[in-house]
Amino acid sequence: MNGIAGWLLARLLAPFASFPPLVGLTLVSLITAVLLLITFKWTSNQRAIAEAKRQVVAGLFELRLFQDDPRLMARAAAGLFAQQARYLRYAIVPMLWVSIPLSILLAHLQIYYGYQPLRPGQTTVVVVHTTETTSAPPLSLVVPTGLHVETASVWAPSLREAAWRIAIDPHAAEGDYDLRIAAGTNGTESVTKRIRVTDRAHDVIARPAVRPAGRLWDEWLNPGEFPLRQSGSEGAIEAISIRYDAASTNFFGLELTWLPLFLFTVLFGLSMDYHVFILSRVKELVDRGVPTEEAVARGIRTTASTVTSAAAVMVAVFAIFATLSTLDIKQMGVGLAVAVLLDATIIRGVLLPAAMKLLGDWNWYLPRWLEWLPRLNVEAELPAEEQAPTDAIPVMD
Repeated sequence: MNGIAGWLLARLLAPFASFPPLVGLTLVSLITAVLLLITFKWTSNQRAIAEAKRQVVAGLFELRLFQDDPRLMARAAAGLFAQQARYLRYAIVPMLWVSIPLSILLAHLQIYYGYQPLRPGQTTVVVVHTTETTSAPPLSLVVPTGLHVETASVWAPSLREAAWRIAIDPHAAEGDYDLRIAAGTNGTESVTKRIRVTDRAHDVIARPAVRPAGRLWDEWLNPGEFPLRQSGSEGAIEAISIRYDAASTNFFGLELTWLPLFLFTVLFGLSMDYHVFILSRVKELVDRGVPTEEAVARGIRTTASTVTSAAAVMVAVFAIFATLSTLDIKQMGVGLAVAVLLDATIIRGVLLPAAMKLLGDWNWYLPRWLEWLPRLNVEAELPAEEQAPTDAIPVMD
């Protein structure tokens, strides 16, 4: 799966290699948001979810109808809780399906957008992670022409790491360079780590910071290079890493890493799903003749439990990423979980209804030059004889 994701992303970003990073990142983010929604649709039981939503709405009406009968209220509350649990059960399955490819995509985006390129005249640190716990293993670093080693190996016993500082010649040619880590007493056994040197302003290519050993989890989180397949004395090497400086992108004068921009675009796509669900309820009531202010109150009230349940599923799944060891995936998990929580509470529960109440009938204003747009209904309209009269909908005072 890592190889397929790497191949697809390389082909997608190849036309934008010389463009500012924001161009390719925006494209990938928008495609990701669409694919997440499509994946959710095809991996979920849409009929069961729709039925659970209807049962939740019916449960809310039941609570309001029988608010003077404690026994019926308790039974309605128990039924509402059961339907919400049913909705969560149907919704969490597609979210788990989405979490696996999303984590792989984030790992690949990190090697494209997370690091600044190494430039001529710059220095960096090469770190070898080993299995040794007592003494420093016999390791040496061999660099090609255009690079030179500035320091001897520094051994950190508590971290089980050996490190060297290397410098890039100011006149080094642009291209890939292979560092060789020689292991064993005679140095005949070795493994390599590739780095790229460039002086271009924009160089959007894969720049993996870590070449891991052949463990599945490490391969998953550190794509970009074939894993180490060693034996003998070189088997003591667990990973080789290069210390790159973090890259940033200028976004309207702000220097941001790629992750906030990616999260913003993905969240925009995800949040539109249940905001359309809310607004379709409001518009449905307005089309039936209900005043806008009352329609907003009813729409928010009848969709509250469904939207909250959906948000709870997303927050729970995204929070799982915060338990992983990779810093970028931790940031993604916390960022998505907090953003969805704020969007489903403050945005949906406070700002959206407040703004719609202030705008009133202006919510539905359409300029004349846009009147050619088709008038679409989110849900099929009921025949006139099947539509419930407006005053048949119970309202809590």
